[in-house]
Amino acid sequence: MSPLPRWRWWIHLFLLSAFPLGVGVLGFFRKPDAGGPLLPENITGLLLVSVRELAIFTLLMALAWSASRFNTGQLLLKWRGGARPMLLGFAYSIGLRLGIALLAAMAAVIWFGLHGSLSASDLQRARPEVEQLVSPNALGNPLYLALVMTLISFVVAGLREELWRACMLAGVRQLFPRQFATAWGKAFAIAGVAVIFGLGHAVQGGAAIVATALLGAGLGTIMVLHRSIWEAVLAHGFFDATSFGLLCLVAKFLPQALHGGG
Repeated sequence: MSPLPRWRWWIHLFLLSAFPLGVGVLGFFRKPDAGGPLLPENITGLLLVSVRELAIFTLLMALAWSASRFNTGQLLLKWRGGARPMLLGFAYSIGLRLGIALLAAMAAVIWFGLHGSLSASDLQRARPEVEQLVSPNALGNPLYLALVMTLISFVVAGLREELWRACMLAGVRQLFPRQFATAWGKAFAIAGVAVIFGLGHAVQGGAAIVATALLGAGLGTIMVLHRSIWEAVLAHGFFDATSFGLLCLVAKFLPQALHGGG
Protein backbone atom coordinates (compact mmCIF):
# COMPACT_ATOMS: atom_id res chain seq x y z
CA MET A 1 0.00 0.00 0.00
CA SER A 2 1.50 3.36 -1.05
CA PRO A 3 1.95 6.05 1.64
CA LEU A 4 -0.60 8.83 1.84
CA PRO A 5 0.26 12.15 0.22
CA ARG A 6 1.71 14.66 2.67
CA TRP A 7 -1.11 17.12 2.06
CA ARG A 8 -3.52 14.72 3.74
CA TRP A 9 -1.51 14.89 6.95
CA TRP A 10 -1.41 18.68 6.66
CA ILE A 11 -5.23 18.69 6.55
CA HIS A 12 -5.18 16.35 9.56
CA LEU A 13 -3.06 18.84 11.53
CA PHE A 14 -5.07 21.84 10.34
CA LEU A 15 -8.37 20.33 11.48
CA LEU A 16 -7.01 19.30 14.87
CA SER A 17 -5.26 22.64 15.46
CA ALA A 18 -8.21 24.76 14.40
CA PHE A 19 -10.48 23.43 17.13
CA PRO A 20 -8.52 24.52 20.27
CA LEU A 21 -7.35 27.72 18.57
CA GLY A 22 -10.94 28.58 17.68
CA VAL A 23 -12.06 27.88 21.24
CA GLY A 24 -9.18 30.01 22.50
CA VAL A 25 -10.13 32.97 20.29
CA LEU A 26 -13.75 32.79 21.47
CA GLY A 27 -12.55 32.52 25.07
CA PHE A 28 -10.23 35.51 24.69
CA PHE A 29 -13.13 37.75 23.67
CA ARG A 30 -15.56 36.24 26.16
CA LYS A 31 -16.66 38.69 28.85
CA PRO A 32 -15.79 37.55 32.41
CA ASP A 33 -19.36 36.79 33.48
CA ALA A 34 -20.97 36.15 30.11
CA GLY A 35 -23.37 33.31 30.70
CA GLY A 36 -21.60 31.97 33.79
CA PRO A 37 -18.91 29.25 33.90
CA LEU A 38 -18.37 26.90 30.96
CA LEU A 39 -19.51 23.89 33.02
CA PRO A 40 -23.18 24.20 34.05
CA GLU A 41 -23.89 24.34 37.77
CA ASN A 42 -26.44 21.51 37.70
CA ILE A 43 -25.89 17.81 37.11
CA THR A 44 -28.20 17.51 34.10
CA GLY A 45 -26.46 20.38 32.37
CA LEU A 46 -23.05 18.93 33.23
CA LEU A 47 -23.98 15.59 31.64
CA LEU A 48 -25.40 17.29 28.54
CA VAL A 49 -22.25 19.38 28.11
CA SER A 50 -20.13 16.22 28.47
CA VAL A 51 -22.12 14.45 25.75
CA ARG A 52 -21.91 17.52 23.51
CA GLU A 53 -18.14 17.91 23.93
CA LEU A 54 -17.52 14.21 23.29
CA ALA A 55 -19.78 14.27 20.21
CA ILE A 56 -17.98 17.32 18.77
CA PHE A 57 -14.62 15.66 19.41
CA THR A 58 -15.77 12.41 17.79
CA LEU A 59 -16.79 14.37 14.70
CA LEU A 60 -13.44 16.17 14.68
CA MET A 61 -11.57 12.86 14.94
CA ALA A 62 -13.67 11.40 12.15
CA LEU A 63 -12.81 14.34 9.88
CA ALA A 64 -9.11 14.05 10.72
CA TRP A 65 -9.23 10.29 10.08
CA SER A 66 -10.92 10.85 6.71
CA ALA A 67 -7.86 12.88 5.72
CA SER A 68 -4.99 10.88 7.22
CA ARG A 69 -6.40 7.40 7.90
CA PHE A 70 -4.46 7.27 11.16
CA ASN A 71 -4.46 3.97 13.05
CA THR A 72 -4.35 2.86 16.68
CA GLY A 73 -0.61 2.23 16.51
CA GLN A 74 0.06 5.80 15.45
CA LEU A 75 -2.06 6.99 18.39
CA LEU A 76 -0.03 4.85 20.83
CA LEU A 77 -3.18 3.17 22.14
CA LYS A 78 -1.60 -0.12 23.21
CA TRP A 79 -1.79 -0.67 26.98
CA ARG A 80 1.52 -1.85 28.43
CA GLY A 81 2.53 -3.11 31.86
CA GLY A 82 -0.63 -4.20 33.69
CA ALA A 83 -1.27 -1.78 36.56
CA ARG A 84 1.96 0.13 35.91
CA PRO A 85 0.36 2.88 33.76
CA MET A 86 -2.08 3.68 36.59
CA LEU A 87 0.70 3.97 39.16
CA LEU A 88 2.85 6.02 36.82
CA GLY A 89 -0.10 8.25 35.92
CA PHE A 90 -0.72 9.05 39.57
CA ALA A 91 2.96 9.67 40.25
CA TYR A 92 3.31 11.86 37.16
CA SER A 93 0.29 13.94 38.19
CA ILE A 94 2.05 14.78 41.46
CA GLY A 95 5.30 15.56 39.65
CA LEU A 96 3.52 17.82 37.15
CA ARG A 97 1.79 19.75 39.94
CA LEU A 98 5.03 20.20 41.84
CA GLY A 99 6.85 21.24 38.67
CA ILE A 100 4.25 23.88 37.76
CA ALA A 101 4.20 25.12 41.37
CA LEU A 102 7.99 25.44 41.33
CA LEU A 103 7.92 27.42 38.09
CA ALA A 104 5.20 29.66 39.52
CA ALA A 105 7.32 30.28 42.61
CA MET A 106 10.30 31.13 40.42
CA ALA A 107 8.15 33.57 38.43
CA ALA A 108 7.03 35.21 41.68
CA VAL A 109 10.65 35.60 42.80
CA ILE A 110 11.58 37.16 39.46
CA TRP A 111 8.60 39.53 39.67
CA PHE A 112 9.63 40.54 43.20
CA GLY A 113 13.21 41.10 42.04
CA LEU A 114 12.08 43.34 39.18
CA HIS A 115 9.38 45.29 41.01
CA GLY A 116 10.49 45.13 44.65
CA SER A 117 7.06 43.98 45.83
CA LEU A 118 4.47 41.26 45.35
CA SER A 119 1.01 42.24 46.53
CA ALA A 120 -2.08 40.12 47.05
CA SER A 121 -3.64 41.82 44.02
CA ASP A 122 -0.63 40.77 41.90
CA LEU A 123 -1.14 37.16 42.96
CA GLN A 124 -4.87 37.43 42.32
CA ARG A 125 -4.31 38.70 38.78
CA ALA A 126 -1.75 35.95 38.13
CA ARG A 127 -3.95 33.03 39.14
CA PRO A 128 -5.95 31.04 36.56
CA GLU A 129 -9.58 32.19 36.50
CA VAL A 130 -11.01 28.80 37.43
CA GLU A 131 -14.43 30.30 38.05
CA GLN A 132 -14.71 30.74 34.26
CA LEU A 133 -14.58 26.93 33.96
CA VAL A 134 -16.61 25.74 36.93
CA SER A 135 -18.57 27.33 39.74
CA PRO A 136 -16.76 26.66 43.05
CA ASN A 137 -20.15 26.69 44.80
CA ALA A 138 -21.45 23.88 42.57
CA LEU A 139 -18.62 21.66 43.82
CA GLY A 140 -20.31 21.64 47.22
CA ASN A 141 -22.78 19.09 45.80
CA PRO A 142 -21.13 15.68 46.44
CA LEU A 143 -22.59 14.08 43.28
CA TYR A 144 -21.55 17.05 41.14
CA LEU A 145 -18.04 16.92 42.62
CA ALA A 146 -17.85 13.16 41.98
CA LEU A 147 -18.82 13.69 38.32
CA VAL A 148 -16.24 16.40 37.68
CA MET A 149 -13.56 14.31 39.42
CA THR A 150 -14.36 11.25 37.27
CA LEU A 151 -16.30 11.91 34.04
CA ILE A 152 -14.93 15.41 33.41
CA SER A 153 -11.39 14.80 34.67
CA PHE A 154 -10.66 11.39 33.16
CA VAL A 155 -12.91 11.25 30.08
CA VAL A 156 -13.91 14.72 28.85
CA ALA A 157 -10.50 16.16 29.74
CA GLY A 158 -8.00 13.31 30.18
CA LEU A 159 -8.95 10.87 27.44
CA ARG A 160 -10.32 13.40 24.95
CA GLU A 161 -7.44 15.87 25.20
CA GLU A 162 -4.72 13.22 25.19
CA LEU A 163 -6.26 11.58 22.13
CA TRP A 164 -6.06 15.02 20.53
CA ARG A 165 -2.41 15.33 21.57
CA ALA A 166 -1.60 11.84 20.26
CA CYS A 167 -3.23 12.73 16.92
CA MET A 168 -1.27 15.97 16.72
CA LEU A 169 2.04 14.27 17.47
CA ALA A 170 1.21 11.50 14.99
CA GLY A 171 0.72 14.14 12.30
CA VAL A 172 4.04 15.82 13.07
CA ARG A 173 5.76 12.41 13.15
CA GLN A 174 4.40 11.52 9.71
CA LEU A 175 5.26 14.88 8.15
CA PHE A 176 8.73 15.21 9.68
CA PRO A 177 9.96 11.67 10.41
CA ARG A 178 13.69 12.49 10.33
CA GLN A 179 13.35 15.47 12.63
CA PHE A 180 10.98 13.64 15.00
CA ALA A 181 13.54 10.86 15.35
CA THR A 182 15.85 13.28 17.19
CA ALA A 183 15.50 14.48 20.78
CA TRP A 184 15.35 18.12 19.67
CA GLY A 185 12.73 17.30 17.05
CA LYS A 186 10.54 15.58 19.63
CA ALA A 187 10.99 18.51 22.04
CA PHE A 188 10.01 21.02 19.37
CA ALA A 189 6.91 19.00 18.42
CA ILE A 190 5.86 18.57 22.06
CA ALA A 191 6.33 22.30 22.72
CA GLY A 192 4.40 23.38 19.62
CA VAL A 193 1.46 21.12 20.43
CA ALA A 194 1.56 22.32 24.06
CA VAL A 195 1.31 25.97 23.00
CA ILE A 196 -1.77 25.21 20.89
CA PHE A 197 -3.21 23.29 23.86
CA GLY A 198 -2.56 26.26 26.17
CA LEU A 199 -4.15 28.78 23.80
CA GLY A 200 -7.32 26.71 23.88
CA HIS A 201 -7.72 27.72 27.55
CA ALA A 202 -7.75 31.49 26.98
CA VAL A 203 -11.14 31.78 28.68
CA GLN A 204 -9.38 31.22 32.04
CA GLY A 205 -6.90 34.05 31.51
CA GLY A 206 -3.24 34.41 30.64
CA ALA A 207 -2.02 32.47 33.68
CA ALA A 208 -4.12 29.49 32.60
CA ILE A 209 -2.66 29.62 29.09
CA VAL A 210 0.86 29.39 30.52
CA ALA A 211 -0.05 26.73 33.10
CA THR A 212 -1.90 24.51 30.64
CA ALA A 213 0.88 24.89 28.06
CA LEU A 214 3.37 23.72 30.69
CA LEU A 215 1.03 20.88 31.65
CA GLY A 216 0.68 19.96 27.97
CA ALA A 217 4.44 19.90 27.53
CA GLY A 218 4.75 17.54 30.48
CA LEU A 219 1.97 15.27 29.23
CA GLY A 220 3.43 15.21 25.72
CA THR A 221 6.81 14.25 27.14
CA ILE A 222 5.23 11.41 29.12
CA MET A 223 3.44 10.16 26.01
CA VAL A 224 6.56 10.18 23.86
CA LEU A 225 8.73 8.73 26.61
CA HIS A 226 6.47 5.72 27.18
CA ARG A 227 5.29 5.43 23.56
CA SER A 228 1.80 5.08 25.03
CA ILE A 229 -1.12 7.41 25.55
CA TRP A 230 -2.35 5.90 28.81
CA GLU A 231 0.21 7.24 31.29
CA ALA A 232 -0.58 10.74 30.00
CA VAL A 233 -4.35 10.15 30.09
CA LEU A 234 -4.20 9.02 33.70
CA ALA A 235 -1.76 11.75 34.75
CA HIS A 236 -4.08 14.31 33.18
CA GLY A 237 -7.11 12.80 34.86
CA PHE A 238 -5.51 12.67 38.31
CA PHE A 239 -4.20 16.22 37.87
CA ASP A 240 -7.64 17.60 37.02
CA ALA A 241 -9.41 15.53 39.67
CA THR A 242 -7.14 16.79 42.44
CA SER A 243 -7.48 20.34 41.07
CA PHE A 244 -11.26 20.14 41.39
CA GLY A 245 -10.90 18.64 44.86
CA LEU A 246 -8.55 21.42 45.97
CA LEU A 247 -10.87 24.04 44.47
CA CYS A 248 -13.74 22.60 46.49
CA LEU A 249 -11.68 22.88 49.69
CA VAL A 250 -10.61 26.44 48.88
CA ALA A 251 -14.21 27.46 48.17
CA LYS A 252 -15.26 25.99 51.51
CA PHE A 253 -12.48 27.16 53.80
CA LEU A 254 -10.78 30.10 51.97
CA PRO A 255 -13.50 31.64 49.77
CA GLN A 256 -11.75 35.01 49.86
CA ALA A 257 -8.93 33.52 47.78
CA LEU A 258 -11.37 33.22 44.87
CA HIS A 259 -12.71 36.75 45.18
CA GLY A 260 -9.66 38.88 45.48
CA GLY A 261 -9.83 38.93 49.24
CA GLY A 262 -13.10 40.85 49.16
